Amino acid sequence: LQRVNLEQLQGLLLGGQVTVAGPVWWEPMPRWQLAVDLADIDPGIFNPDFPGRLTGSLSTAGSLDADNALAAGVDVQLLAGELIGYPFELAAQAQLQGEQVALTQLALSSGDNRLEASGQLSAEALDIAWQLQANEPGLFVPGASGTVEASGTVRGAAATPQIQAQVSAGQLTLDTLTVSELSVEAVAGLAADDVLQLTVSSGSVRSEAETILDAVQLQASGTTGRHTITLGLDNTLARVQSRLEGGVTDDHAGWAGRLVNLGLRGESFGSWQLRSPSTLALSATAVELGDVCLTLQDTDDALCVAGSWAQAGSSEFDARIESLSVARWVPVLTGVISGEVSGSLSVDGQLRGSSSMRMSDGTLEVPLESGSQLLQHGGGSIEASVDQRGLIAKALFAAPQEGRLQAELAIPGLSTLPLVDTQPLTGRVQAALPDLSGFAAWVPEVSSLDGALQADLVLAGSIAMPELTGELALTDGAANI
Repeated sequence: LQRVNLEQLQGLLLGGQVTVAGPVWWEPMPRWQLAVDLADIDPGIFNPDFPGRLTGSLSTAGSLDADNALAAGVDVQLLAGELIGYPFELAAQAQLQGEQVALTQLALSSGDNRLEASGQLSAEALDIAWQLQANEPGLFVPGASGTVEASGTVRGAAATPQIQAQVSAGQLTLDTLTVSELSVEAVAGLAADDVLQLTVSSGSVRSEAETILDAVQLQASGTTGRHTITLGLDNTLARVQSRLEGGVTDDHAGWAGRLVNLGLRGESFGSWQLRSPSTLALSATAVELGDVCLTLQDTDDALCVAGSWAQAGSSEFDARIESLSVARWVPVLTGVISGEVSGSLSVDGQLRGSSSMRMSDGTLEVPLESGSQLLQHGGGSIEASVDQRGLIAKALFAAPQEGRLQAELAIPGLSTLPLVDTQPLTGRVQAALPDLSGFAAWVPEVSSLDGALQADLVLAGSIAMPELTGELALTDGAANI
């Protein structure tokens, strides 16, 4: 038997039907020239991750030599239907020679999105060029719209390929967030000594009608294992500049290095700079940030933060205010704030933490009909803790003119996340303010204020519906508005 001519061979395959027609030769070597029709094939039967229903036709011609080396051509005229819930169309032409594959054409479409590719590939090496045109990104990401054009290559060893890509996008929208334009140029590889070059720039970023950022610039240069990253964020109120040094970890599971520079500048809060480099490690399952301290230019003000997060473990957070001048934020009030905040969150949602904040004594500037008056205050403090008893907090402020404000708050259910609105709360607020004149500075509509205030209030109810009851007494009150 040297040849079999299949006029029409039908069978069942992956829940659908397959029809094969064409000649098959056995001598002098196995070879074939076949047309194949597929109907209602479900790839999910073979791999549950790819359910669908596909119909199409293809042709193939090839042979096996005496060493069982394969030489064949495959022409997929069209394979269409639905795959993993998305519309799917595929056309492809390829030549197989042993373990080498020459991809003449691959055109994959889903809705108004199209990917094309061609090139050479084998178990050892890749040389592929590709192009992407996505006019319907919302098909894959609900709430997304806009256009994306991209092209590039994948070349080199199959285990450690090098990738080159250019991406441009316009009016990218996700729900209420819109990026006017985006461009990306990248050269990267998986080997530690492969060249890494990355430039990302964007136009304005808006949330509905509000502009969040005017521009974003990200650059990376060096190698995969050792590179520098710079990031710039700009809007009308502030500018952020940062620089990181580090590299992709050996297992390609994360990034590790240092935050070398961080600067924040804005008219309302001044110019803040990183005091010294800090360690930083990032991965999909863990984040660890060393001590990051920002100092305000030409002052003693300093803010510090450190923390860690682990998907399978506890997360920790530490912050401290080494010094912060109140007058920068509230011009009529002087004093220096300092304190610490620390907390942890276990993998089962157990929340623990403590906070101790202090404000030194200072002055309160009170506007008068002619000029102003400085009143002395004695500072204040806030102490808080979160443990198995929930949140317990106490606040104290030594107001001007020997006044006093103190408050207590307890939320017994605030010991685990997520929080619930129905949890109860209790508390008390007490005030003894013999002279209210200083508080006119907090109400722009009031030019002067007189009188004395005594208060003893009880807080009850829940977070969703708090209740405040008690006694409030105002004597000799007067105000000019």
